[in-house]
Amino acid sequence: MIDISKLNKEQKKIIADLHSPDEDVVVETLYTIREVGGDYCIAPMIEVFFTTPFANVRTEIGRVFLDLKSAKVSGEILENLSGYMNHELIGDFISNLWQSSVVFDDVVPFVEKFVVADEMLALDCLSLVENNLGNISGKSLARCREIVRDNYSSFEGMKKQLAEDLISILESRSAYED
Repeated sequence: MIDISKLNKEQKKIIADLHSPDEDVVVETLYTIREVGGDYCIAPMIEVFFTTPFANVRTEIGRVFLDLKSAKVSGEILENLSGYMNHELIGDFISNLWQSSVVFDDVVPFVEKFVVADEMLALDCLSLVENNLGNISGKSLARCREIVRDNYSSFEGMKKQLAEDLISILESRSAYED
């Protein structure tokens, strides 16, 4: 979590404007973040994504996340996303993440979500794991395989096929490491 006291005046204004009740102010702020934003914006954007009543704001936040290129933000994303994993909009957010350039070395939260997700969200989780296959740490990889195997018997239909695909993807990475 960011320490607001360490932010400069401009950064504090950006954070305050993200929480504005005026949709236009929030959207303009998101345009500014796309140009000059930094890591300090991640947590507030995640919070606003899940709390705003404005669909347009969620769309713009999704676009900001699509533009992210920094590998170092993944930890902050996971930390701040943990409280929203059961939110009704989590699928939209995960979809933005798998389409982004954010690199995750820990995909356990997405595999855990895969287990309880509907087929479409499970597919997005699988896609995110596959996109990050070369970056996943050994510990995360082992835990992901364990989660899928432990829950495999509960899957049916398309979800069972997706689970088979996920296992295959995870094992292909393991075989590559051997």
